[in-house]
Amino acid sequence: MRLIATSLAALALLSTPAFAQSTPTALGGGDGISGLVLGATAGNYCQLGQVNSTNVQATNATATTPTGNTSDVNLAINLQDVNDNIAPWSANITIPNSVCNHAYSLTVQSTYGGLHYVGSENGPTNFSTNVPYTVQATFGTGVSVNQSSTALQSRGVSSSNASAYAGSATIVLTGAQDTTKYLLQGSYSDVGVVTIGPRVS
Repeated sequence: MRLIATSLAALALLSTPAFAQSTPTALGGGDGISGLVLGATAGNYCQLGQVNSTNVQATNATATTPTGNTSDVNLAINLQDVNDNIAPWSANITIPNSVCNHAYSLTVQSTYGGLHYVGSENGPTNFSTNVPYTVQATFGTGVSVNQSSTALQSRGVSSSNASAYAGSATIVLTGAQDTTKYLLQGSYSDVGVVTIGPRVS
């Protein structure tokens, strides 16, 4: 969806002689009026602001942010407790200076639907190969996605706003403790994607 904001201004400048004359002298063959038509356009724009370490508050996890102007965050999660069960964790991320200059949608996706096991070990069903977590993302009044990572897999989930908005986006990630499940030796990972863009009806 593309919205163009056009501003037109017509400015009429009337050239009047210093002394009244019965027949004004036309300048340059014109009528003494110069019409100036001004136009401007603004293209569609949606951008999440830059994140640094001060914008991330994590519990039982360590956050790092890549260098440069980016809103990406890397989380190293302490998922394993002392009994090899699933430990609780959380991260609260604030993305300042975010803006969408038209009606927009906030969309959240999870690549694997949870922290997916990418190692080579096998085990019975009380060993977890996919550890879900919840995501609550907000950008604008009443524009929020609050779902389990399982529901965010594939196409993701969206929330929309009928007008433009500028401010901070927030993302809260929460992993629950589970003492009924064990972890396999190796890595667990997921890639979550939060997007603001043209409104999805």
